[in-house]
Amino acid sequence: MRRADPSPAKRAALAGAALVLLLAGCGWHLVGRGAGALDPRIKVIAVPSFGNDTKKEEVDVRLTEAVTNELLRRGRFTVVPDKAGADAVLEGVVKGFDTANVAFDDSGKVTRAEVRITAGFVFRNLVADRVEWENPSFVFRQEYDVVGDPKTYTDQEIVAIQDVSRDFALSVVSQILEGF
Repeated sequence: MRRADPSPAKRAALAGAALVLLLAGCGWHLVGRGAGALDPRIKVIAVPSFGNDTKKEEVDVRLTEAVTNELLRRGRFTVVPDKAGADAVLEGVVKGFDTANVAFDDSGKVTRAEVRITAGFVFRNLVADRVEWENPSFVFRQEYDVVGDPKTYTDQEIVAIQDVSRDFALSVVSQILEGF
């Protein structure tokens, strides 16, 4: 006696189940430590003002402020500017700040620019006396719109630093806390 072939719906269900079992057994997973990997004793993080090896004034202030705010936004830590009483410290130095024009309108006026920030960071666990994360050449790039009069380009760059600093901070903090 011959069996009837399974219906297309049953074949799809079987194929899906086989795929799930295959993926579950092959060791596939996201790379990264995950948010729970940071030492649970770390409750207070010191974020002293970042150094500034660039000629761009205020970039260090904006980035320090943004990283501090991102750590606070996570709701898990108290952030202080000084190591005294801290469980961990994030030290950084802004090594490079460059902008490049990347898009122009028909008349040749700049409409978009890219900012590139290079920084070095060390995140030390002061409780365990070890470096948890470091990146001596952290590079962050982001484009922004250039609007208005080219004479106000410098003013727009300051606004762009403020806007870009939020995404920069998210990237730095995510790498520290989540290992990505």
